Amino acid sequence: SQAYFRAAAVVSPVSGATGTLAVVQGSASKTIRIKRVGVSMQGGTTQSNSFQLQRTSAAGSGGTSNVITAAKMDTTSPAATAVVTWFSATARTAGTANGGPLTSVNVLNLAGTTPTFSIVDQMMFPELGSPMGQSIVLRGTSDFLELQTVAALPAGVTLNLFVEWVEDAS
Repeated sequence: SQAYFRAAAVVSPVSGATGTLAVVQGSASKTIRIKRVGVSMQGGTTQSNSFQLQRTSAAGSGGTSNVITAAKMDTTSPAATAVVTWFSATARTAGTANGGPLTSVNVLNLAGTTPTFSIVDQMMFPELGSPMGQSIVLRGTSDFLELQTVAALPAGVTLNLFVEWVEDAS
């Protein structure tokens, strides 16, 4: 049987951060099938930044880690075994890449005098308008999916991010 989960958070990464902003770590007991990943950015000025999803086979180092509590999509599901973490104070260095990036997006924050607004939840996976194909599959605790910033984050931004996944015993 499958159990569905989502982890979501509004995070305040450090200005100028580069590297890994968040990571999903695979499980020792379940296969993790990532269905959706989204990110948006807010700040007081118009700005943009590029992000990518990168599978890694070893975690990077550093960063101040903050685990995002997984929400069950069905209250009868067991506890999640995948772990989603974001990094504050400093970003984590990128892990050991396993292939090239799975996807990349440019996230735009538009700011006017009133109100400040952002494009809500830019879908990173699957890409906006694309049908759902193969899930991103994580097998074991040495299989990671990292949300990385391609360029230094602008000052004063917050990020909304979410990850949705399924766990099964395959």
